[in-house]
Amino acid sequence: MTLFDPTYASRNIPIIASVSEHQSTTWTSYFFDLHLTLFLIPIGFYSSARNPNYGKIFAGLYGILAIYFS
Repeated sequence: MTLFDPTYASRNIPIIASVSEHQSTTWTSYFFDLHLTLFLIPIGFYSSARNPNYGKIFAGLYGILAIYFS
């Protein structure tokens, strides 16, 4: 259930809500980990949307899914 609703565990299972590994990542953590790369991601998506091929589509989907599941 937490795959479809990330707030499910914090509302219904209190022991999971107390463990920090099960909390969602804040955007400040992404910024401190990625720095300038975070601002270059939209430029990369734009350039890959102009000339799409299977490799660029895979990289875009991989990036979106990696952000969601992290």
